[in-house]
Amino acid sequence: MKSSIVSLIFLFGFSQIQAKFVPYIYDGQPMGPKDIPFAVGVMLHRPQNPGWCGGALISRNYVLTAAKCALNVPAASVLLGASDVNRANQTIPVAQIIPHPFFDTSSEKNDIALLKLSVPANLSDIVGISRLPSRAQKKLSFTDKLGTSYGWGKGGKATVPVSTLHAVNETVITNLSCLTKYPAYITSSNLCTGSDNGTPCTGDEGGALFFTDTDGPLPQVVFLSNPLQN
Repeated sequence: MKSSIVSLIFLFGFSQIQAKFVPYIYDGQPMGPKDIPFAVGVMLHRPQNPGWCGGALISRNYVLTAAKCALNVPAASVLLGASDVNRANQTIPVAQIIPHPFFDTSSEKNDIALLKLSVPANLSDIVGISRLPSRAQKKLSFTDKLGTSYGWGKGGKATVPVSTLHAVNETVITNLSCLTKYPAYITSSNLCTGSDNGTPCTGDEGGALFFTDTDGPLPQVVFLSNPLQN
């Protein structure tokens, strides 16, 4: 079983370790334009080391992503409605990059950031806002609950994504199941997922693990996904 660690965005950020490189959301399924309308591709404009991350649109003006995607980045742009990155519905420059002030690069605690868009996103059937978790969900363990993570990530040192958004279903497992493999990274702000069908990979940092909620039209982002694998 492949496993990954994610963290509660309403408590801290998330920590990520990459144990091996694989092409993208490993064994995931390609997504269509309307499947995950809040999925965001984040282009990192670093002169010597351009990069790519995922994100989630949480309002017309803000994208939620990983703090590691926001460090030493002089400029960034986001792609919306980009199930195919070559046919993105909108490309918007980022006006302000806001990493968590207490992000720890060693433990990767508080690995979360906001990206303020230079102009509001235009919402449609392929560009939508995801709801954030309620306060009541802080008390939930989500153990055995099936979630979905997504991304365009690519393995190795590639600086461009795969062209098509992919997603994979993952089941939340107990933190105890992960402690033996990742004792330095499992805290009360983390949860683990396991799947025989696929897992997030390099370049998928900042994307969301989300759970479909029955009381709203859009899935609800509860955690940022993170491609720690085994």
